[in-house]
Parts: sequence; C-alpha cells; structure tokens
Amino acid sequence: AGASVISFNDDSAFPQGKVKLRSMRLYGNNRIDHVIYAAASVFHVVGGPLADVFETASRELGYATDVQLVRVDPDGIEARIGGDAVLCGKASFMNRYGYGVSLNESENTMEETGDASILYIAYENNVAAKLYLQYSVEPDFENVLKQLCRQHICVGIKSSDPNIDD
Repeated sequence: AGASVISFNDDSAFPQGKVKLRSMRLYGNNRIDHVIYAAASVFHVVGGPLADVFETASRELGYATDVQLVRVDPDGIEARIGGDAVLCGKASFMNRYGYGVSLNESENTMEETGDASILYIAYENNVAAKLYLQYSVEPDFENVLKQLCRQHICVGIKSSDPNIDD
C-alpha cells in the first residue's frame, strides 16, 4: 500500500509462448545447432523469456553446464562456455567488442516499430548468427499495467534480456 514503484520479472510480461524466434541468419560456416546450443546455454543461466525459447529449440541438444557470465550489459551478455567466449547482444553491444555489425534500413524499422528485435550471437571471435525475435506482451499483464498507471504507480521490468528495453 502506498507504493509509487513496482517491479516485475520479465517473464511476467513475456511468459512462455509470447516470444518467438521468427528467423535466423547464419554467417560463415556456422551451424544452426551450434548457435542454438550456445544461446540455450547462455540463456539457461540468465533466465527470462529467451531461456524458454532456446530450451524449446534445443530440446535434443541440451545446454552446457559450465557457463560463466562475464558481463551483463543492458544491450548484451558476455559469457564463457567451457572457457570459450560467447556474446549475445544488440548491434551496439557487438560493436563495442569490435565486430562492426550494422542493421539495414528495414531492420532498423523493425526494431523501432517493435515488429522484431534483432539479437546477434558471436563465438570463436566471429559473428555466428543474427536472430529475429518477436515479443508480444501478455494481455493480462498489459491490463495490470494500465490499472497501475491509472493509480500513478510506476512499473519497472527486471530483465537481463538485451531485447527488453524502454
């Protein structure tokens, strides 16, 4: 009672089934199973909606148990899987690590309109994949947000998912 701010976990806003992997672009000789395994391993530790997405995609592959989070920024995650660096993040995060990636005009539009979020995966010092993810807010959660807003209660969402931002 009387709270002016309340926070929720990201999986309250985007529960299982509300985040979908729309498509993926692989770079170089990278294999889809290796990319999914790396992403599943990282997000199994990080948690949140992408953990569910990659757990479903990697059911037969599983995930690594020797994952260490090195750094979690608002726009990306640096982890180590068995000593090998794995990066998962937005273009801005990847560029800070020297990868020189960029979005084309239609991808910028997708991100600005909320149509899709773009996540890069890099390992072995190369960008391995670009993932196009679609996030849909749970309608019941949206109703709760509206009610809280009417009561002048500010809502924050706790997340380590690079795609969940303002």
